[in-house]
Amino acid sequence: KDRMSKMLEIYDEHLVHPHLPQFLGAALTQSGFTDVQTKVHCICNTKLTEDTYSYGLLTTIAKFVLERGNTAVTPEEIQQWKEEQLSLHSEGKYFFSINRYLFTATR
Repeated sequence: KDRMSKMLEIYDEHLVHPHLPQFLGAALTQSGFTDVQTKVHCICNTKLTEDTYSYGLLTTIAKFVLERGNTAVTPEEIQQWKEEQLSLHSEGKYFFSINRYLFTATR
């Protein structure tokens, strides 16, 4: 696997249910909730600077993976991954996008 895939796979271990948004609407309805609605908020960064969401997440992911002690990624690879992201920014090739979901319902 490439470095990014390994890093994100390990970071996903912090999630209780990584695909919850896919199932939450139906689960709320099945639990007796009505008027279930979903809104999405997309966070998209095309630069990696201190004022971006992904800049903070970069440190969070690196720290989590390092503290996890997973042998799939060495501390050197974690540092290389961070440097790679900064390099992409410097080259104008950086892109980050993530969706956040807001569910509302009535009981």
